[in-house]
Amino acid sequence: MAETREIEFKCMISEDEYQKISTAFSGRGKIIKQINHYFETKDRCLKMNRYSLRVRNIMDDYELTLKTPLEIGVLETNIKITKNDFELMKNHNIPSTDIKNKLMCIGVEENDLYYITSLTTIRQEIILVDGILCIDYNTYSNTHDFELEFEVSDPIIGKRAFSDILNELGITFKRSKQGKMNRTINAKVNE
Repeated sequence: MAETREIEFKCMISEDEYQKISTAFSGRGKIIKQINHYFETKDRCLKMNRYSLRVRNIMDDYELTLKTPLEIGVLETNIKITKNDFELMKNHNIPSTDIKNKLMCIGVEENDLYYITSLTTIRQEIILVDGILCIDYNTYSNTHDFELEFEVSDPIIGKRAFSDILNELGITFKRSKQGKMNRTINAKVNE
């Protein structure tokens, strides 16, 4: 199990801006296909507590992640699981881990959780001096969007660096009203 503090800045971008940014960073970094599978309770208890629970699948690797709020950023608790563990989770069987214990602390039992939907991201990840720049193309529930993320360790330096990146690329900051999980769940509910 690993716990890390996640601090990131995000900006929704248009398809044209996505193409422009991808071209600007062509040949840099790595391209990753990841699938995020989201879980929630019927009464949206996780959302009400500002928690999120997902399984991320990259190639043959599966990672269970619980995000919980911090004063600055979120605490990510990550645990490697197997494909079989993931399939069992879809049937209300959460692996016995610290994540299961943390969920129980807010009154969430494994039978309360259900698999909702997934989001596929094609991500170009570029390591820069002040953080990791992620250029994302997301598909979910018969829709798609584009997003720029900047993952940092220092919120003050990161905010300034992200602003500089946007300015250099000629991108106007457009705050996402919802994170990936909420966009994906809302799209699924409105299908």
